[in-house]
Amino acid sequence: MKLLKYIAYFLLILLINSCHSNSDKQEMTNDLSYIEITSEQFNSEKMVLGSPEYIPFVQKVHITGKVVPLSNGYAEIYPLVSGYIKNLYVKPGEYINKGGILLEISGDEIIDIQKEYVKSATLLLQYEYNYHQAKKLYEEKIETRREFIIAETNYRTQKANNKALEMRLHNMGLNTEQILNGSFFNTYKVRASISGYVSAMESRLGQFVDAHTLLAEITNNRLLQLKLNAFEKDLALLKQGQQIEFFSVEDNSNAHQAILRSIGKSLNPVSKSIECFATISTTNHTLLNNQYIEGNVYALADSGIALPSNAVLSIENTNYVLQLVEKSEDAYKIKKVKVKTGNTTNGFIKIESDIPREAKYIVKGGYNIVSE
Repeated sequence: MKLLKYIAYFLLILLINSCHSNSDKQEMTNDLSYIEITSEQFNSEKMVLGSPEYIPFVQKVHITGKVVPLSNGYAEIYPLVSGYIKNLYVKPGEYINKGGILLEISGDEIIDIQKEYVKSATLLLQYEYNYHQAKKLYEEKIETRREFIIAETNYRTQKANNKALEMRLHNMGLNTEQILNGSFFNTYKVRASISGYVSAMESRLGQFVDAHTLLAEITNNRLLQLKLNAFEKDLALLKQGQQIEFFSVEDNSNAHQAILRSIGKSLNPVSKSIECFATISTTNHTLLNNQYIEGNVYALADSGIALPSNAVLSIENTNYVLQLVEKSEDAYKIKKVKVKTGNTTNGFIKIESDIPREAKYIVKGGYNIVSE
């Protein structure tokens, strides 16, 4: 009986010691979950504390395309009347102001139009007189309505023909009053319809040109835009008003800025891309018409809680942040917290895990703590 009491007493002592041992181990484990550093160490490592911020995250969407003129920044010049080129006043690559003279054309058709205009103006006077006479007689019931309508039709038809010829002569820059007085012009000058640089001017002296002959092209390099190609998979990320950074394919050291203006609604079946247009916001005018470019659209991916990228420490493929638990005069008590991360932008990284927003974290200089 005494032997049983001794055995029971011995087992009880072993159980108590075991509990104390487990308690000591748990206490040690708890202590190891925190890192304590001195103020001197904090300062020497140039550590910085910071709080999480709620920020938008931007995703880059790669685009390609080329520089093209706006509708009012490009003009093709064709002759108004057929003839032969008599004089050339500009060369390809030269800048010309709107209304400036490009070239001069002569020919029989120019004289024929003036002759036809004088004849038309003379007939108009006759038809106008007949019309007013017929109207007066009709009102006095001397002429029939049919006779009045014939006179009115002739007058209005001739008036329209005369106005059309007059407009053609004005477009050619010829003075109709001088023509009516018998002073004809044997040439007319072709003028620039916009300001810009002359290109594709292959005209030569003595060349016959008609309404289908392209005389010159003019491009205003201050009125350019981007014609872009974006892939179908990126369509959901694109929105009007997004910022674009782009470069010339031949020179990626000089960045330009633009704003996405429109997004196409039709998919190119061959390239599987969508046509978009952007307004160039760069103020220098080094870009050229038909210049190929590539760049990125800065699309808003999402928003969320973030810390500076230096706050996240990667150890054995696991990410951690160092959370301040307690601060005294001469020490900092730090807790290592495992986190999941997401997108990065402008030096910040998104924290997918749920962390206290009011807490402070070491955002700089913390790597040496966990690596020691």
